[in-house]
Amino acid sequence: MVFFLLKDKIVLMRSFSKVLPQNRRLATRVWFEMQQQIANYIRGKFLEILIVGVVTYIIFLFFDLRYPLLLSVAVGISVLVPYIGAVLVSIPVMLIALFQFGLSPDSTI
Repeated sequence: MVFFLLKDKIVLMRSFSKVLPQNRRLATRVWFEMQQQIANYIRGKFLEILIVGVVTYIIFLFFDLRYPLLLSVAVGISVLVPYIGAVLVSIPVMLIALFQFGLSPDSTI
């Protein structure tokens, strides 16, 4: 949705200008504030993905888990889909850890 709001900015501005009241200054100010909020949201999500990915990468390196970069990128991107993304990405992480370390400290698979 954010993509289409940014992509069709001019078309949406024309459509909104027909519907909104004659006070164009107010409508323009509201539109500008909406754009700012959307841009802030996108920047915040990008920063969240970056922080989660870097921290996860460091943790995976600490535990010497295989494929730390690939898994940390997947964990970072999973932030975009709340709840479901974390569950879906946890499955491959757990499987890789299981095959690498086994079920107990003595066992190997």
